[in-house]
Amino acid sequence: MKTRDDADDAAIRIDLTPVDGASSRRPAIANQFACSPRSPAPAAMLLRMPRRVAHIAAVLSLTTIALWLAVTYRNAPFLHRSPLPAPPPPPEPPKFDLFGLKDFDAEVEISYLNLRPKFIDEEPPLAQQLQGSLPAFSTIRLDTNTSIADEFARAKTEHPPATLTVDVARQAPTPDASRLIIGAATTLGRLPDALRGFKHWASNTGVRFVVSVEPYNANHTDELTVAEAVELYKKHNISLTLIESTDEYLDRYVELIGILGDHLEPKTEWVSIIDDDTFFFSMKSLLDMLGKYDPKRPWYVGNTSENKWNVDDGGIFAIGGAGVFMSRALIQQLHPHADECVRLPNIFGDSRVADCVFKFTTTKLSMEHDLYQLDLHHDVTGFYEAIRPQPVSVHHWKTWHHHDMPTVASVSEVCGQPCVLQNFKFKDGWQMANGFSIIKYSYNETELATQVEGAMEHTWKLTIWDIPTSWKYSLEPLKPKDEGKIQFLIEKSEVDKTTGDVTLYLVRRKDGRADGIMLVTWVQAKGSK
Repeated sequence: MKTRDDADDAAIRIDLTPVDGASSRRPAIANQFACSPRSPAPAAMLLRMPRRVAHIAAVLSLTTIALWLAVTYRNAPFLHRSPLPAPPPPPEPPKFDLFGLKDFDAEVEISYLNLRPKFIDEEPPLAQQLQGSLPAFSTIRLDTNTSIADEFARAKTEHPPATLTVDVARQAPTPDASRLIIGAATTLGRLPDALRGFKHWASNTGVRFVVSVEPYNANHTDELTVAEAVELYKKHNISLTLIESTDEYLDRYVELIGILGDHLEPKTEWVSIIDDDTFFFSMKSLLDMLGKYDPKRPWYVGNTSENKWNVDDGGIFAIGGAGVFMSRALIQQLHPHADECVRLPNIFGDSRVADCVFKFTTTKLSMEHDLYQLDLHHDVTGFYEAIRPQPVSVHHWKTWHHHDMPTVASVSEVCGQPCVLQNFKFKDGWQMANGFSIIKYSYNETELATQVEGAMEHTWKLTIWDIPTSWKYSLEPLKPKDEGKIQFLIEKSEVDKTTGDVTLYLVRRKDGRADGIMLVTWVQAKGSK
């Protein structure tokens, strides 16, 4: 029995015979669908197709259309275009120089403050509360036809400088440090810049420097000769002995054990190994620290890294940047083993010195927590702004942190070495770490209520070397970083050659651009420091 589909199938006939002599490989479909009175039109034929065949035909039609669209899109020049370039960034606002400092905005807030020291015999409090407020800011413009001098004059008229008297400790007479020898390994090229830091604490004290350097190289045009370097230090009343050596830096560092032993004098009580960027805040505080120990007994004095991870990984030893100190008795015990100590396998110089101490003596490290290596990354302002006693030493200020310690310490020309980093609080909430910064915290009342007195703001960057107890034994208590803190940092200081006054230039920056500056002038007081 024939079904409807069978009848429909029969309605379509495929004629495979050649048409008009064409190749037999070219079939003709129902005589090319030529219509006759008895043959249906093509549309009617589609309607008469079986459902299965109609579906196939529809799919083929849609596929053909899709391929046509794809080819058309690919070859159409008006459709095939590269993405439009991103619009150029807006031009950066112009930058200006001010007081020899760069990258100021056109509009700058400026304030002036004069401080006059009052020397007292007792130790002032760590945070001295002042009776005055910070002077109000005036706004000056650097992009007008008005002269800068006129802008400054207008600012001072609008908000005159305030003058406050503050208590500072009377500076003791320059101590005699002739019983101390300082050793270091560096280069002739670095000695002039190292002098900037050394002269703050070493000039006129009688301390002797014995330094290992690479041999003079005449091709280094900016390098002093040995004689020139010695003479330069002599001009600043520092005794310098240079030992030339072709050995690698770390070997020269460890060789200082033998060199310092060779240079002992009858009056020598202590020897020290430091880096050329180790900075001591005063010779007096350094000698006071060593005064707790009897140099006739073997003493190995210093401090570990602040980061406990470094201690866990490297051990308990005096880290070099903070300062390594050995009594006369200890260096005499080590001296016969000096060559063997250089050959010890530890790669680091200060670690090898420690291995030498531990291998050839029974002396262990006596820790002094006011010696700081400052193994902190990026922003260490929280360390210097903390209300804590002045450190004995700091390190990494030329490399990791870039806070110029000789500039910070320049205030000592007026207020004495004990006043460097001394903390002053103004009535309106501003706070000054003397020589370093003026800040205003934004902590709310709840945050302030949970903070311990003397807590240090944790401003430095977290690293892969941080562990939960990294700072527990060295820098805690800590408080969280204050993202809303207003901060003016020291960038420059000037000493008036006529009056002796010291002016600090403290700058507020955001993303490198400066929009505020405070000029704090320490005015010479009558009478002795």
